[in-house]
Amino acid sequence: MHSGLPDAERTAAWLAAHEGRARVVLGTRLAVFASLPHLAMIVVDEEHDASFKAGDGVRYSARDVAVKRAQMANLPVMLGSATPSLESWRQAREGRYTLLTLRARAGAGAVRELPSVECVDLRAEVPVQGLAPPVRDALAASVASSDQAIVFINRRGYAPVIACAACGWVSVCRRCTTFAAFHKTDGTLRCHHCGWQARVPVACPTCGNPALAAVGMVRNGSRKRCTNCFRQPG
Repeated sequence: MHSGLPDAERTAAWLAAHEGRARVVLGTRLAVFASLPHLAMIVVDEEHDASFKAGDGVRYSARDVAVKRAQMANLPVMLGSATPSLESWRQAREGRYTLLTLRARAGAGAVRELPSVECVDLRAEVPVQGLAPPVRDALAASVASSDQAIVFINRRGYAPVIACAACGWVSVCRRCTTFAAFHKTDGTLRCHHCGWQARVPVACPTCGNPALAAVGMVRNGSRKRCTNCFRQPG
């Protein structure tokens, strides 16, 4: 159930829920208002997501509506998230919510362990076409074993960050500590999470080194170019 459905399909879905023929209703924030005569439980997946808040027309938070609706009907509501919102986390810490923690990954058959995480120091492992040697080796191993891999590339701004090769400083947002992207057109650093922005410093704020460089796969027209060797892929 979502607003992208044609009117006829949306009406049919609404009637199926209202008449009890639909035992499970899956949808976007709109689904929280569905008429369900035999409602037994509400699940809000990724409860921290800002898209649950409607900003146009009638303003509401579908997560909060779900909590209130469950409270009024004396039903359980489950708020699922690997990164809970601060308000939900506080509710759990203060005992108003029951905190349930998954200690292992869910899956069919044997329980799978959480993956290991390795941080690669780009000062020691010089990237080639944007990828450090350990990353390239891991990708090659995945392909050789017929596994799958995902590579995320920052597509906002000219480069994901600027960095100092002398001390390892990288551009971060001063408000939320995430990486600040380098926008070459106006010479600014911008955080695409909270909106913070500032001029690119003329020297490293930590050690004073003036040789700051863009790091990662950067924009070059419609293609990308590596800032380390300035070669285009392909």
